[in-house]
Amino acid sequence: MSEIEGTIHVTRLSKEGEREPWAYDVAFAPHAGGGGALPVRQVQGDGELRKLLRDGVGVLPEYLDKTVKDARAGHAILPRVRLTPEQKRALRL
Repeated sequence: MSEIEGTIHVTRLSKEGEREPWAYDVAFAPHAGGGGALPVRQVQGDGELRKLLRDGVGVLPEYLDKTVKDARAGHAILPRVRLTPEQKRALRL
C-alpha cells in the first residue's frame, strides 16, 4: 500500500475570546508533488480536532495534547505524517 508523506497544519480560525467551541482548519501538505491549492477541512472544537487527529490521522497520544495546545494558541504543525490515498480521501484532506 502506497503512502504519501507530508505535514499536517492546523490553524485556529476563531479569535481569542470568542465563545467556544473554536473552529480550526486542518490541511495536509504532501512533501512531494505539484503545487497548488490544498484541500482544507474545517472542524469545530477541540474534541472534533482530537478525534480527527487521533482516529483519522493516527497521532500518538504523546503528541496529541501538545498539538491541540499549539492549535489553541493559533497554529500547530505535525511533520512527517504518512497517509494512504484512501485515508486522505476519507479524511477530506
